[in-house]
Amino acid sequence: MTNDISELLPIVEQKCKEFLLLCKTDGLNVIVTGTYRSTQEQNVLYEQGRTNPGNIVTNAKGGQSLHNWRVAFDCAIVE
Repeated sequence: MTNDISELLPIVEQKCKEFLLLCKTDGLNVIVTGTYRSTQEQNVLYEQGRTNPGNIVTNAKGGQSLHNWRVAFDCAIVE
């Protein structure tokens, strides 16, 4: 799992940069918390709250998440 936006497809990386700039312009401090995930990493997240301890955090198995295809990013507002 990574938060490196260069791991995204080029068009998605560009859109991510534009999004972060818009957030900054609006006074929001936003960071990227996740980008590309391998199928194995996605399966570990999927198993959380099901066969492994913790809360359920995704409904997508490995190969079903847009993160696996380098077209999704997660972000969070930092105060």
